[in-house]
Amino acid sequence: MLNGNSRCFNIRRTSYRIEIDKDNSREEIALKIARKLLGHKEKTNEIEDRAASYFARELLLPKEILYLAIDKYEKDFNVEDFSKVSVADFLDELSKTLNVSKDLIENKLRFLNIIYSSVDK
Repeated sequence: MLNGNSRCFNIRRTSYRIEIDKDNSREEIALKIARKLLGHKEKTNEIEDRAASYFARELLLPKEILYLAIDKYEKDFNVEDFSKVSVADFLDELSKTLNVSKDLIENKLRFLNIIYSSVDK
């Protein structure tokens, strides 16, 4: 249901209201959903922030989708050896393909131990 600048959704007969702004990114919206579903209040601690970030990252970018995008990149760019691929260019292409930020993709790739080196931005 759409009411002004908020969205409502029902989970197990419980309604949640999340205020979103038209300028909110998909990642900001996912983070708001995560915080609401995890029951976090306005002020959170580091553990709650990390849990919400993990939840939002998984909501937007499940590893199966990421692996499909990597396979697509490999085919589209005829990649035979990923060690010769620019990490920055790789992140750029995945960001465009998946419609999420490069930071989110980089964090997910690090979490999955797919990339290790720092990326020049």
